[in-house]
Amino acid sequence: MKKFVTTERMLDVVGVFLTAVLPLLIFLKHSDYSLHAPETLIIFGLILIFALVCGLLMIPGGTPARIIIFAWLAVLIVDVQTDWITTLGLRLLLNSIFFGVLFWFLRRRLTRLVVIMVGLMVLVTVLLPGEETVIKTGEPGPRAGDNPDLPFVLHLVLDEHIGVEGIPIEFDPEGEAAAELRDFYLDQSFAVYGRAYSRYYSTCESLTNMLNFASVGVPAHFLGGVSKPGIIFENNPWFDLLHDQGYRIHVMECDYLRFFDPGETGVNPYGDTRIAYTGTLKPVETANLTLSQKIPFILSTYFTRSYFLKFVGSAYTDLSFSNLGGTMGLPRWDLHGNYPGPLATLQAMDLFTDQLCQAGPGQAFFAHILLPHSPYGLDRDCHPELQPGKWLSSGDKWLVSRTNTPESRALRYSVYLDQMFCLQSHLDAMFQILKDKGLWERAIVIIHGDHGSRICLWPPIPSMKDKLAPSDYLDCFSTLFAVKGPDIEKGYHRQLLPLDHLFGRLFRDGLPPDDPELENNPWVYLQDMKIRMEKQPMPKFAHGGILEGAP
Repeated sequence: MKKFVTTERMLDVVGVFLTAVLPLLIFLKHSDYSLHAPETLIIFGLILIFALVCGLLMIPGGTPARIIIFAWLAVLIVDVQTDWITTLGLRLLLNSIFFGVLFWFLRRRLTRLVVIMVGLMVLVTVLLPGEETVIKTGEPGPRAGDNPDLPFVLHLVLDEHIGVEGIPIEFDPEGEAAAELRDFYLDQSFAVYGRAYSRYYSTCESLTNMLNFASVGVPAHFLGGVSKPGIIFENNPWFDLLHDQGYRIHVMECDYLRFFDPGETGVNPYGDTRIAYTGTLKPVETANLTLSQKIPFILSTYFTRSYFLKFVGSAYTDLSFSNLGGTMGLPRWDLHGNYPGPLATLQAMDLFTDQLCQAGPGQAFFAHILLPHSPYGLDRDCHPELQPGKWLSSGDKWLVSRTNTPESRALRYSVYLDQMFCLQSHLDAMFQILKDKGLWERAIVIIHGDHGSRICLWPPIPSMKDKLAPSDYLDCFSTLFAVKGPDIEKGYHRQLLPLDHLFGRLFRDGLPPDDPELENNPWVYLQDMKIRMEKQPMPKFAHGGILEGAP
């Protein structure tokens, strides 16, 4: 027994455990996830079992096995912490060779060096505070100088929200969902444009153009060509217009898209408040999920941080869903990764709703809400699906070139519509706060999407234009547009008009948005990986949700 359980063997196990657990610890700290939660302790236990297996492999393998295992774990850290390794190609090979050669030269003291160096990194990571998942700057309460003559403004961007008549009639044959969506806003005295559409499939292109009152066919024109996490708008004339009118602006945004640049000082140029929320794992910690549901959620999301782990996970997923996997009895565990967006968004919306309680005249509240955006994990009552592996994105992960089959599209629309109606209950709560505060009657409220549901059969890119059917255009570009204000007459409108035009005419020019020429020649942009755009006609909504009694 002593032959196998030696100090060197124990150090090997400790070294493997520390090296394997380090990137996971950093990942959990990034989400401010508790390291002593039952699910995290179980995952640490699984890593310990992995370390024991590696230690056993090092007994017959000796020094070469030790070098290979530690080199692979070092590559894993690089892979998880950076975007440098993206294929099974040269970069992966170079990293493997580098660490292999380095560890060969350090072979006599390799395990001890790993334990000391990685152990210190693990200790520092554990002791450091977790990152904030919701970042607040400023308080939105009333201030001296707020203009009581200015009506309150509420501007909500509902990401991936399809328009009223964009809801496919094959999934809503009686028009009940379309009518419910329309009537929700009409009952609140909105003007609803049931055939509104975005010219863009991309959130960045859609929102930057709309807030710049433009429709430019140059990719990233208002982003300075920059595309990275935390994309910042270079220009925001809509905020400038509100600010010039005397409004204080309060913003809720996700960490992917920032609506103004605070500059080097970090000071809001509009002098107001900001809530930035992230799509991290933190809400999973308090969600009504069992350990057997939380653990796969955490691991599969973590796997997406690493190209190599994602590759292995995808291979396992494909095998588990195959006939061979069924014969072998492999559990169907989707390791393609989960995104806890709906839970994070609900958390941020609750905070935003609380801040509305402090709203007053002369203030404008703007929010970019990642609902009904995929993944679809909420039912109509906003209860989460208890098996996160069943949360669906807008496209089928196993298809190549196309994004859905008719069957997968039908499945996605059923859960998409549930999540859409869940969102309405939160909007209703926001509206009620404004009514209770006496702000509603004069309030200007702007609610719209940025593009369609994107639950299409073929992606709207130039290379696929010959395959695109009218339903693909509606899935990708039809979007919600509902507005109310003292000078806006409520009612249902069926003009085929783009988002940027509707917004600019109503809120910059103060004019009716009617434009027969534009209605007769509608167009959108097909865009290929932000490289080029190609104009294509936007089909009519003739096959969309035909609402009985609609004008």
